Amino acid sequence: KGIHCSKNTAFRLLKTLQHRGFVKQADDASYELTFKLLNLGECVLRNTDLHSVPRPYLESLTQHFGETSSLGVLDGHEVVYVDRVLGSKPYHTSYAVGSRAAAYATALGKAILAFSSNEIVTRVLRAGLTPITENTITDPAGLLADLRQAKIRGYAYDNQENVFGIRCVAAPIFDRTGHVVSAISVSALAARVTGDFARTLAKSIIESTTAVSARLGYSESREHVLPSTKRLHSTSSKLRQPTDAERTGVT
Repeated sequence: KGIHCSKNTAFRLLKTLQHRGFVKQADDASYELTFKLLNLGECVLRNTDLHSVPRPYLESLTQHFGETSSLGVLDGHEVVYVDRVLGSKPYHTSYAVGSRAAAYATALGKAILAFSSNEIVTRVLRAGLTPITENTITDPAGLLADLRQAKIRGYAYDNQENVFGIRCVAAPIFDRTGHVVSAISVSALAARVTGDFARTLAKSIIESTTAVSARLGYSESREHVLPSTKRLHSTSSKLRQPTDAERTGVT
């Protein structure tokens, strides 16, 4: 019914997908997806700028801080994790590439929503703000206020709103048209993301997303002007930037 075709047509499509290895028949005669689809998705990601350009910056952030960095995009009212680099610290969230999470409860999602159109934000609000932890913002007015603050300072903050015990900082990435297309985050145990370290994370993430946005063709003359990292006070050392070889994918 979802694809508006007859049973005969659906059966032929399933047989073709089965022959190509994308679905398999279960013991109860139903059909289920195979891991070949995951491989196909990974091929798509590897061949898109939205995946390949941020990758060295994720690696650099993780190498510098030892924490997990992630790249996410908005899909409906959810964030999809399209890339991750796991940190060396003993604890990190279990989200894998392809996982989804509520946009309103994650730093990735809020970083994107803060620079999205009113229509997109309204769509998320209408989907409902179900509590995930005791810190999840479930009041629409409260979420809108949080998004306004994220836009002013240039980064979003997840204070154990999606996974209790985990705090996360994220900043948006813009394309050549000036539209927000994704975000980069760094997550860590809540006890580690406080005060100066949280501002240090924000400064470094903004530096990375600014560089990625520029490589995607973004110009600061557009409507969304990226925040200056001078607004953020940090005592940390300079984050190592990817080499020319890493930026071009040449090793």
